[in-house]
Formats: sequence, structure tokens, C-alpha cells
Amino acid sequence: MADDLEQDLRHIHWSWPEAIAANPARSLATPDLAMDYFAFSPFWDSKSNNNVLRTQRRIENPTYGHAEEKVELTAFRTGFEYIVAHARAPDVFVIHRRDVLPDGGRGPVTHAYFILQDKVYMSPNLHDIAATRLRNATYLLSTTFSALSAAKPAANPRATTQWRALPPGGKDKEKDKGKEADKERRDSVAERRDSVATGTPSAEATAPAPAVEEKEAAPDWHLFHALSATRASLAELDRLAASPEAKADAEAESRAFDALAQAAIGRAPAPAHAHAQAGTTPRPPQPFGTPAPFTPAADGFRPLRPQSNFAPSLAADSPAV
Repeated sequence: MADDLEQDLRHIHWSWPEAIAANPARSLATPDLAMDYFAFSPFWDSKSNNNVLRTQRRIENPTYGHAEEKVELTAFRTGFEYIVAHARAPDVFVIHRRDVLPDGGRGPVTHAYFILQDKVYMSPNLHDIAATRLRNATYLLSTTFSALSAAKPAANPRATTQWRALPPGGKDKEKDKGKEADKERRDSVAERRDSVATGTPSAEATAPAPAVEEKEAAPDWHLFHALSATRASLAELDRLAASPEAKADAEAESRAFDALAQAAIGRAPAPAHAHAQAGTTPRPPQPFGTPAPFTPAADGFRPLRPQSNFAPSLAADSPAV
């Protein structure tokens, strides 16, 4: 039962430097020498057709060679055999193991081996290669995203969208630095207390001042937005500065307002020059004793001073005399 179980030898390689040194060519000069070298490795199966022929024929004929073996292998109708599928002597050889079909044909390759620099390896299959690559890629992606998530700063709409990813141990190093700074601060306080009690200067007082570590200044986004708003309003400010300032006559506007107010309550019609001064349209006269409602929109009511974003003129602010 144990003999029927096939060992998995994909994790090992085999070499025999003494056999290479005993070879007159001191290397695997031909595919036949590579097949003989492969026959000593643990990858060789003694149940193969090649081994059956070598065991039987070489006992009968010690001079039995590779040419006779290749001819007699074609007579088998069962089992499996080894062949040298590719050779680039003396560095690389590829050996296939294939099944023999009952009709004398040769089936697909079941195993592949290669000899590279006098070392024999078992070639992995396509499934193992793809599974290993996918497993490595999944592990690297998971590790990368975990490191990025751990180093991602807190969300801040005023900050830039770019951020620097710290190494996995960056936060731990910052914590260690903070602990060391607290310890040094406690030690310095205790040393000053002892120096005051004994009257001797402390080591901190006699030590030179430590060099100030320059820190990278963070961008001031408040200043950036303020400058952006100022730059956007420069064109409007230039236009307002170039336009002439409107001059207001407070006394004439006051008289026009009084005339319009008296006309509104029905005492006297407003003169034409009052409407012209105030910029309104005269209304037809009403019968005596019929009060007319005071509607600022209809009577052309407007403030005495012109509305502006700038400071009003002195004439507009001074009371009418």
C-alpha cells in the first residue's frame, strides 16, 4: 500500500558531484550521459520501461547501450518511459515521463524534470505555479492596503488631498519618542530639584543648548483662501476706483421729499420740479378730502443717500440746514 503512494519531490533537488568528476568529460556532454545521471536520482522510478530493459539486457550483454535501448522501447505496449525531450549540453536538459498506450502510441506527459548546472529538479505543474503566484499577489496586496490604512491621516476638508504613508512601525516609533521625551523631562526635573537642594549646578545648566530640530511647516490654508478671494475681487475694485464718485445734494433732496410727502397725504400737488428732482412720475390729482394711501413704490420713495459699499460722502452724511 505504501509503495503505491507517490512521493511529492517538488521541494527538493539532487546532485552528485562525484559522478560528474568521474566522468571523462567532467560534465554531461551528451543526452545519454544526462539520462544515466538522472537514473541515479530519487526521481527515477524503477518500474519504468527504461529500468526494465537496463536490468535485463545489461546482465545478458554488458555492452548494451543507449541505441539498443531506444529501439526496444518502441516494442512496449504498457507502462511508462523516460525520454530526453530537450538538450542543450552541458547545462540544460529536459526529461519527460510519459505513458505507453496499448496501441503502441505515446500518451501525454505526466511529469517533467530538468537538469540545470548538474542539479536535477522536478518541474511544477501549471496549477501549482498559478496558485503560488496568486497567493503571493493576494498577500502583498493585503499587506499594502493594511499599511496604507494604518498610516492614513484623519479626514480634514481644509487639508490637501495628498498624504504621506508612514512605514508600518512609524506610529510605534512616534510613541517611543514621546515616552523617551517624558522620561528625559522627569529626569531633568529631578536633577534640578537635587541641584537646588545641594547647591551645585545641574548637568542641564552646564550642558550646551541642544540643536533645535527644524520641522516641516504645514501649509496655511486659511491664508491661501483669503489670498484667493482677494485676487478674485481685484478686477471689481479697479472698476469701482476708476468710476467717478456720485455727488448728492442733501438740501435739494430734502425739499423734494417734503413736497412728495405733502402730495401723498392730499394737501397739495407735488410740483413738477420736485418729481424731476426726485426722479418720479407725477400722479393725477385726487378729490379734496379723499386721502390717498402712501405707497413708497408708487410714489417713487427712495432713501436720501445713495446705496453703496463704500463710505458715503461728507455732504450726504451732514444734516440739511
